[in-house]
Amino acid sequence: MAPKCTAYWLCWSWPMFGFRSRKWMISANYGGTRIEPTMDWATKNKPTVLLVFSDGQFRQHYTNPKSPIVWLINDNPSFRAKVGKVIHYEA
Repeated sequence: MAPKCTAYWLCWSWPMFGFRSRKWMISANYGGTRIEPTMDWATKNKPTVLLVFSDGQFRQHYTNPKSPIVWLINDNPSFRAKVGKVIHYEA
């Protein structure tokens, strides 16, 4: 019998509305992704493994959830993670 597997789709983004200047958004050098809520969720729920699909355009100011993390990073070969394994791919 195969082990039980549950998948969750978590997506957290900063609101991209209300910026007065597009120049500010570009100079910030990060996108709208907020990874912290996902890591908070993982800390609370303790998944067997956490698969994170992202472009890696976020600040890495998060708490290590103490679960194995696999980062699947699209089109960002310079991305390095604080914790976990990184797999780069191009779409």
